[in-house]
Amino acid sequence: MAQKLGKDYLRKASRDQAMLKALREKKLQTREKGERVLLHKFIKQVYPNYKFYRFHATLIKQLQKVIDGTCTRLILQVPPRSGKSLLSSVLLPAAYLIAHPDRYVGLSSYSAELSQGFSRKARDFYKDGGGQLDPSQQAVNAWGTRGGGGL
Repeated sequence: MAQKLGKDYLRKASRDQAMLKALREKKLQTREKGERVLLHKFIKQVYPNYKFYRFHATLIKQLQKVIDGTCTRLILQVPPRSGKSLLSSVLLPAAYLIAHPDRYVGLSSYSAELSQGFSRKARDFYKDGGGQLDPSQQAVNAWGTRGGGGL
């Protein structure tokens, strides 16, 4: 009897786990408008003159994992003037907030002017990508989304 109860419990638990996994995948593929955000396509939409080189394709694949939630920590070590700031500090936060409008993104730098410049550009790319700003939070250093999140 106890063995049968254990098998029934394991069978039910495995079904629940499969259902939770399916729900997580569905949530991952949706955003405000019901579609998955692909960083490569987002960049083409909001920055049509962006030049994609082999290095950028590799970096975009890694940043896409951040948007998808499969990568929680990423360290970039690349030379100056290679495009890492534009991709990781401007375009990634905008795309991430379109994919997850209910979350917050923190942006920091060695100077307030630089981080405010990144925030201003990210806000503009967010609006160009179809995101809607919260009317009560539109300041450069703290802007919000209609979903309750922000930068």
